[in-house]
Amino acid sequence: MRAGLRQVRDGLDSFQHDGRTFWHGPGEAPSGPQQPTGHLLQILDEAYRGYQDSRWVLDAAGDVPRTRETAAGMALVDAQLLAAMRRTIARDHVQFDLRPYRALTPPQIKALDQAASRYGQYLRLNARLTLP
Repeated sequence: MRAGLRQVRDGLDSFQHDGRTFWHGPGEAPSGPQQPTGHLLQILDEAYRGYQDSRWVLDAAGDVPRTRETAAGMALVDAQLLAAMRRTIARDHVQFDLRPYRALTPPQIKALDQAASRYGQYLRLNARLTLP
């Protein structure tokens, strides 16, 4: 990995978090107000599982317990881990049961509902999002 980074680092941007350097593709930060973007991912996604040192960048607020995961999925809004997620696929629908790590705002819930809808469309199933 270090050899590959040496070859491409001039074309990347980086930032510091908890004493570590994180590298990413270049680009300007969005300007003006943005709508939150939600994602419903399996916990095996490379953003969480594949890069052990970067997983906590997904939890800048420090709300996620640093213990063994009991969920098979995660709910993210604007690249921040907000809830554990369990996905169940039935014959006529896909259901996403969320266990938030903190109270979710209406825009965050809307972003996750939109993510569930996109996921359902991909599977050609109706989508259901449930919160406690």
